[in-house]
Order: sequence, then structure tokens, then C-alpha cells
Amino acid sequence: MQKKLIGFMAILIVAGLVYYIFPFNSESNDHAMEISEEEAEADSLVMLPPPEPEMLFGLVVDSLDVLESKIKPRQNLGQILTSYNVSFPVIDQLARIAGEVFDVRKIRADKNYTVLLDRDSAATARYFIYEPSKEEYIIFQLKDSLAVMKGEREITITEKSLTGVIESSLNESMIKAGASPLLVHSLADVFAWQIDFYRVQKGDNFKVIYEEKSINDEPYGIGRIIAAQFQQSGTDFYAFQYDQGEGLSYFDEEGNSLRKAF
Repeated sequence: MQKKLIGFMAILIVAGLVYYIFPFNSESNDHAMEISEEEAEADSLVMLPPPEPEMLFGLVVDSLDVLESKIKPRQNLGQILTSYNVSFPVIDQLARIAGEVFDVRKIRADKNYTVLLDRDSAATARYFIYEPSKEEYIIFQLKDSLAVMKGEREITITEKSLTGVIESSLNESMIKAGASPLLVHSLADVFAWQIDFYRVQKGDNFKVIYEEKSINDEPYGIGRIIAAQFQQSGTDFYAFQYDQGEGLSYFDEEGNSLRKAF
């Protein structure tokens, strides 16, 4: 009897220790659930990629100040760079390095340029970028190692169409319809042998399919005229561009060249 009592007491002690060490209550269950939810949320987190660096002319400019301006009349490379703490020996060496890449004497007034400056008390130029055209730019590297490089912007070509009715002249009507002066000249050149544009009349109409060039989503010029139609006094004239192996030329709907021989 005494042995049974001792055994029973031992079972109670063990049970008490288990309950003390591993308390089975709702709070502990809730706590465990919270931990598991936090762990699951942590596991579901996705590491985001680092932000893309800010680029300009193919150069990282995150740590540089950007200054944009235009070339003034009679202003040259030396006058510009000396105002940004670039020494004359460096400017002279740059002019020599430029060589066939770019002749610094051809810098022209009203052209855009950009200076990338170090963010220090001296605000010294690190790069000078000159834009001879909207398509091209010249990079002058002024620190570390001197260099002169030519770059080109990406040109996007989009096919577009334009229609209109002559009210007074071809030029005025096309400009009113949204054409550029270059497109007016190009269309007149296509039909130069077929149509006397000095005799166009009110009610004549046109349609032209052409390529528009753009840089950074900003139109700046036109490419080739793909096809065109002009109706003068009820007569239709057509032009289709085609390459017969001797370069692009224009033909009518029957395949005849629009360039008549003298």
C-alpha cells in the first residue's frame, strides 16, 4: 500500500513538472501562433533590387551636379571650361586628344551643352558634354584620365499618316494639318514631275504615309515618305517607295518611275 502511494505521488510530481514547463493554455497557444505568423510573413518578404542609378549621356550622375546651358556667341571651349576650374594645360591637351573625334573649333553658338560637376566646395567640372545636333553628343572627360568620346542618342521611328484638303496652298494646308515644313518639301519633291503645285486648287486633297523620328518621345524630324496620294482637279496621282537594287525611288500604281528623263 505504501509503495502504491509513493508511486502515485511520483506521478503527480512528474505531471506537475510537465505542466509547469509546458503550460497548455490558450495564451501560450496564441503566442506560438503569433510567432509562426511572424515567421511566415518574414519568409514571404521579397528582397527588392537596388534602385536604378540616374543616368545622363550614358554616365552615372547620382553624385554629380548637372548644369545645362547654351553656347554663347563667340564663346569657345577654353572660356567655358576655365569658369569651372579646368586649367589651360588640361584644355589644350583635350583639344589635342579630340583629334578626329571632334574639332573643338567647330563649337557653335546656341548649341546645347551640359557640365557635370563634383559636389565639392570648388565645384570642379568632371565632364563637359557638347551637343552638335539632337542625335549626337561629344563627351569630354576632364578628370582621372582625359578622354574625348562621341555618343549617339537612340532614335525611334514611327510610321504616321497625314491627310488634308487644299484651301489655298499646299504649304499652308499641310502645315495646318500638322505637317512640318520638311514634310511639305519632301512631298512636293516626290510629285515634282507629275504635279504643278502652283496650280493646285481649292478642294484638291492629299494623303501621305511617312516616318517620324523622335528622341526621348519628342519628335524632331521625318524619315522617308513611304507612300502618298494627291488628287488634283479630280485626277489621282500615287507614289510608292521601292528599291529596285539601285537605291530607293518612287513609282506610280502601275510601276512606272516618277522620275521622268529629260
